[in-house]
Amino acid sequence: MRKILCSMLLVLMLVVSIPVKAITSNNINDYVSGDPIYKWYDGNKNWSSDSVSPVAIQVSDELTEGVDYIREYAFTQDRRANDTDLTDWKSSSEGMSDSGFIWERVTGIGKYNNSYAVRNEIYTAIFIYANNITKVKGEDDPEFSYKVVMHNENPNDITDMLDITFERESGEEVGTYNITPIVKKKSSISDDKLLQLNSMLIGDDTKGRVYIYPQIGKLTITDKEDNTDTVSIDDVIDAPDTGIK
Repeated sequence: MRKILCSMLLVLMLVVSIPVKAITSNNINDYVSGDPIYKWYDGNKNWSSDSVSPVAIQVSDELTEGVDYIREYAFTQDRRANDTDLTDWKSSSEGMSDSGFIWERVTGIGKYNNSYAVRNEIYTAIFIYANNITKVKGEDDPEFSYKVVMHNENPNDITDMLDITFERESGEEVGTYNITPIVKKKSSISDDKLLQLNSMLIGDDTKGRVYIYPQIGKLTITDKEDNTDTVSIDDVIDAPDTGIK
């Protein structure tokens, strides 16, 4: 029994004393990870408290930027483009703020090779406000109008693709009635140019996505003449919740 115990102890000592060699790799993909970032952006930075510049790719602390890898960015509005299709890579994503896609890429240098890329997406929202308006009781309804509040330059000219009409809450007594913009695709625009998603309209799905949000206005009926109250930029609401994380 004593011999058996001694033999087991000797084997254990040999196993413990053998150094374990760390696994190393020259492939940058073994040191990085990351998921796409989705953000709202407007030209005045009124909505997002976060910087638009994405840093989606996380790199292991074992590697040093500029020594073992470089980080680059490229912008495109073509959903079909892969990182391998892009040629205009920059060291910063500054200025890449339109609706579209910001590819982020980490490329191994020195003894490291290959690259790892993630496609981030920037969304733009367009609000279509029915202007508030008044009329005197007994008069015909004035012509309804709307104001487009576009929080970024719209690369798809999407409003040219839409027919905008109005539904007015019924009633002719003194009071306030809702005016609801009804947004539809023009019949001349093919179905593949505009997609319907719940209450939101999405632009050409090969481009950066643009969301359209109709906003209700008010018709006020009074006993005396009053001025038309149009939408003010101060009335613009916060960024909508699209359910996209």
